[in-house]
Amino acid sequence: MRRAAVARKSVAPPGEEAAPPVSPRLAREDQNKDETCSNTYRLDTDGAFSALVVERLCEDVMVEQLENAEYDASCCRVLSQQLAARIMEALKSIGIKKHKLVAVVSIGSLKERAALQFGSRCLWNQTTDTFATVKFANKSLFAVAMVYGLYIE
Repeated sequence: MRRAAVARKSVAPPGEEAAPPVSPRLAREDQNKDETCSNTYRLDTDGAFSALVVERLCEDVMVEQLENAEYDASCCRVLSQQLAARIMEALKSIGIKKHKLVAVVSIGSLKERAALQFGSRCLWNQTTDTFATVKFANKSLFAVAMVYGLYIE
């Protein structure tokens, strides 16, 4: 038994052209298409993380914000979060595309500092992941900014 092919005519409102008919098979294929990106399998980094550029950018932000700042324990907690956010905003402008960026800023008092050391641990790929560290000090406080660039495929 054969099925008869039925021609469908689309009707458009006055003043507009009718769209060409689409076969049901093509309509189903369009609905099933997944618009996901496939892996590029590239190991080189476009828009690479340059530690020197990141350090200069962090230094500019820290000097601008902390040059005349006085240490206050309650104020510096919020200030360190604001500095990290401003560093992240500045990093977005330089176009680092294939790295997940993490900025951490610590601020402390020069008067109360006996001996202080910073350390961090990460799951790290030595060929693609990197970091930048910037130190700043004025009369009453010191600050350390660490920016990590973790490569994402």
